[in-house]
Amino acid sequence: MATSALAAAAKADDVSKLSDKTKTAALEEAMKRADKLKDAAKALKENGVHAGMQVVHMAETQGTLVLGSFADGFVRAKYNRGLKVGPVPVRATIGVLVGAWGLYDAITDGGGTHQMAVANGLIGSELASAAMAAGAAVADKMAEKKPAADASASAGAGAGGAAPAALDADFKVTEPAAAPAAAVQGPIREIHNKPAQAEVVRLFDRARRAA
Repeated sequence: MATSALAAAAKADDVSKLSDKTKTAALEEAMKRADKLKDAAKALKENGVHAGMQVVHMAETQGTLVLGSFADGFVRAKYNRGLKVGPVPVRATIGVLVGAWGLYDAITDGGGTHQMAVANGLIGSELASAAMAAGAAVADKMAEKKPAADASASAGAGAGGAAPAALDADFKVTEPAAAPAAAVQGPIREIHNKPAQAEVVRLFDRARRAA
């Protein structure tokens, strides 16, 4: 493995005895290494600043979200209404305005990150409250439908003894099917009894003649 000029210079007992070429190569190598260390330190610093800014932005977003939700909960508990001025939601309105300010700064001078983080927290708090209210409303609707369905099932189960008035007319149409049994059986008995009556009359006539 070839020894670098810088390593050779470092191992030399007397640098003055090295050739000018070796000295120049060693100096160039040392400068290259120094530049690399400088670039690495710069990148590390930039990455550290970027990571720190991300932490700050996260804290700003989460902080405004917590504060906005806290204020909304306080107002709801004390005044039985949301954090609004009339029909206008306070958090969403402030969030939109601050977000517009941050967007303007981002377009003009590349800033606006802090404003955007605060806007995200406020709007996120408003959306979280709206989503929570929507979920509670759906749960209430489901709770209302279940007793109604149970009541309908109970009413249907108890209708076997006495039919509702609306169903009486339907039942009257079907019940006469059993009622005409006597009328149907009457003619049948008459059909079967006519020969017997004729036989009785014939025997009666024969007995009278024989007498």
